[in-house]
Amino acid sequence: MRWLAAASTPNGLVLAGTEPAGVFVSTDAGRSWNFDPWVLKLRDTNGWFLPYSPRAGCVRGFAVAESGPNKGRIYAAVEVGGVLITDDNGRSWRLAAGSDGKPDMNRDLGKMVHPDVHSITVHPYSSDIVSI
Repeated sequence: MRWLAAASTPNGLVLAGTEPAGVFVSTDAGRSWNFDPWVLKLRDTNGWFLPYSPRAGCVRGFAVAESGPNKGRIYAAVEVGGVLITDDNGRSWRLAAGSDGKPDMNRDLGKMVHPDVHSITVHPYSSDIVSI
């Protein structure tokens, strides 16, 4: 496990980020855990990695939107893979807009999110503004 986070709402929501990259979710304060196999497929299909290890990337952090139109949205920072989002308390994840899941850091990214994401923070008043 690389990162563990507890969300203030809903009560009992705990998120675990792992190496190799995976996201595990508990809705009962850690008594039981589930994961979205799509994250593992995305990791394996795109060849996520770590610069210091050939292991398949890692989830390095989570951020929960505390306000705004998407209050409760959860973001996950993936090294080297980009940014993931869930709007259903971690039951299903998708790539964030501007993040394609491709770990190639030597390409012209234009307006894309750099794939080597180590942390993520949500703006306190807008659920759609994040810092990575």
